[in-house]
Amino acid sequence: MKLIDNNEFIKSIYNNLERMPPEAKRDFTSINKIFLESDINIMGGFVRDSILEVLYGYNFPINDLDILITDKNFVEKTNYFEKKHFSKLGGLKFKYNNFSIDLFGINQIYFLNENPFLAKNLENVLKGVDISTSAIAYNIGKGEIYDESAMEGIYKKEVNILNPEVVDSGTTITRLIIHADKMNFKIGEIGIKYIKENYSSKAEKEIKDYLKYKEITHLFPLVKKTLGFILK
Repeated sequence: MKLIDNNEFIKSIYNNLERMPPEAKRDFTSINKIFLESDINIMGGFVRDSILEVLYGYNFPINDLDILITDKNFVEKTNYFEKKHFSKLGGLKFKYNNFSIDLFGINQIYFLNENPFLAKNLENVLKGVDISTSAIAYNIGKGEIYDESAMEGIYKKEVNILNPEVVDSGTTITRLIIHADKMNFKIGEIGIKYIKENYSSKAEKEIKDYLKYKEITHLFPLVKKTLGFILK
């Protein structure tokens, strides 16, 4: 896990936090009150997309926020919140107009539960991310950005596989394709190889299920078209 020392990146993260809908900002403030700031980590796309704004002037909407809590008492402390929706990881999902927050605890991380010999910490969570450019986090308490391989991919403008065994293959294939399309990045050789070796009728069902869960079923034609180019 590497420390990314760049104040412009951090400023961009906070600018995007300020742009959240008022209801999301209210719940984010509550999360900051319930947990120690050192236990609050903004994960993946929110951090990556904030960095892309600085590096490449990208300005696509950031409409979700994934938060990892390293407090072992996550479940008890989240009883404060009304539990209407749940994330795919088993944590809480807060839905707003064109925005959502996924709040989950470190004890709910599949990769760590499947590998109990690993310490339950942020570094090992990042090692368990499937897509390379998503293996990045910002710790609120320390005010620091950490990554496992995300920055390398961002600078190369390439999306690749980091850990292929943490989710079903259809989900990983979908994430490779839609992330590459969104950022105008290429899919790396390891990612192409993964798609060719793992695409199947079962994976296609998983692709549809993932797009439905993320409420982006309109992207299915894009995924199928890209698969057509890769698998021909």
